[in-house]
Amino acid sequence: MPLPISIELHFDPQSTAPTQAYIEQAAETSGNDYMPQHRIPPHLTLAFFGNRPIGIALEQVVARKGLFRAERLVFPVIAAFVPSMLFLVPKQSECLAMLNHEICTGLGEIASPADPFYLPKSWVPHRSIAVRLECVR
Repeated sequence: MPLPISIELHFDPQSTAPTQAYIEQAAETSGNDYMPQHRIPPHLTLAFFGNRPIGIALEQVVARKGLFRAERLVFPVIAAFVPSMLFLVPKQSECLAMLNHEICTGLGEIASPADPFYLPKSWVPHRSIAVRLECVR
């Protein structure tokens, strides 16, 4: 069954805890509890594609599993996509850029991107801490 495909990195509990605290603080401060309410865990989206068969997408990602490796990421900056999102920005990482490129290249053969902002050279690696802020009055 075709579904939107999001390729995400999730993190260990120790590194997730500070980001989760930011998510909860942003929800309390803004009055927008979308992320906690929907139990969206801290993550980093590498790529996002439109409706495609999940099995084919999974095969493409598994074929590239050798590209994934443990790496220490540091998120020293809080930024915004005004007016809708607050997020943490990691220090530049060649590994993240390469993963984004390889996944977009591989899946680009079977899927068109659902969001052009996830394409290489347009993609901004980030961990969201508040989303849909334009809905807050």
